[in-house]
Amino acid sequence: MENTISQNDGITIQFNNKKALEMFYNALCNSLGYMCSSYDLRLWYSKTDYENAKNEIQKANPNTFICYEDVLVKIIELGGELRLIDEEGGMPTESLTYLKLVKNIANTPINHLLDMINENDDATTGDVIIQQCFYGEVIFG
Repeated sequence: MENTISQNDGITIQFNNKKALEMFYNALCNSLGYMCSSYDLRLWYSKTDYENAKNEIQKANPNTFICYEDVLVKIIELGGELRLIDEEGGMPTESLTYLKLVKNIANTPINHLLDMINENDDATTGDVIIQQCFYGEVIFG
């Protein structure tokens, strides 16, 4: 796995792609619902990608409860994409792929990365990480 490096405020944090996906997963769990409802955003994904991702998880772990966020991250891992659609129309639709996630998460403000790494994360941390992944910056909030 490639290493992802974050250089913010003169501090460098290095993590692998697996850790990047884990942080994105935690951000989804913490903040996706809040973010979409607060900013009038809708998450879109291909129904086929969703079913394929869910089936992959079930094959690998037949007795495991599968949550929504598990499937979303697996879509990304399998090469699919997620899209955020601004229901008010003020922002263009942004798509997220595996490569974009790995690239953009590295530029998350350092305090939020450290909160996630230290398991001191909350809805704000997740919100910032999700926005960073999709937009490459914090747009809302």
